[in-house]
Amino acid sequence: MDRLEVALFPLNTVLFPRMPLPLHVFEERFRKLILRCSEAKEPFGVVLAADADERGEETARVGTLARIHAVQRLDDGRMNVLAVGDARFAVLRRRKTEDDYQIATVEPVYDLPASPRTIEPLVQEVRRLFSTYFEALVAKAGIEVPEYELPADPSELSFVVASVVQLPLMRRQQFLELTSTSERLQQEIAYLQRSIERLERQQDESRIATPFDPDDWKDVFSRN
Repeated sequence: MDRLEVALFPLNTVLFPRMPLPLHVFEERFRKLILRCSEAKEPFGVVLAADADERGEETARVGTLARIHAVQRLDDGRMNVLAVGDARFAVLRRRKTEDDYQIATVEPVYDLPASPRTIEPLVQEVRRLFSTYFEALVAKAGIEVPEYELPADPSELSFVVASVVQLPLMRRQQFLELTSTSERLQQEIAYLQRSIERLERQQDESRIATPFDPDDWKDVFSRN
């Protein structure tokens, strides 16, 4: 990807490459943005809004291109949109259009090459820890573990993990901005280890705090 101009869609979320992005678009300016990109078959740029009202006057510098896969236009003009994250970019400069959304000149952001000998052990450890973390998370929610398949590519794996684990927004943004797959995986290993320990403690505390029910012991003790 060379430098290009993209319409910016500031959101209170961080979009990672290859991740789905469902949107309910109601603001007039962003409905125009989606229509323009959909008709031209162009991506738009998702950037984390730094302002609480998502006006987009202040945003993160690094974002992700989003390609539109489906648009449902509602009777009142609102839209349901399904987009998918593509490549990362860094904003170089921006300008406001007459339709009140911003157009930015952006350049690509890539991860630096990594040695297979260095990265393969990290990949295996992240896959192992993520499996434990995900199982503990769904067990806490009281549901069965759904089937899933993690990507083989180390960079894609790091983005999937960063998008699924429960992280503060700014931490997600930091993961997005990293240009080292190895460093991203290393940080995810540390985070997953801490999260698993926390989930296990919560599970132990839940067992301890379970109220006593005599019926649970009716087959253990005889009543005279």
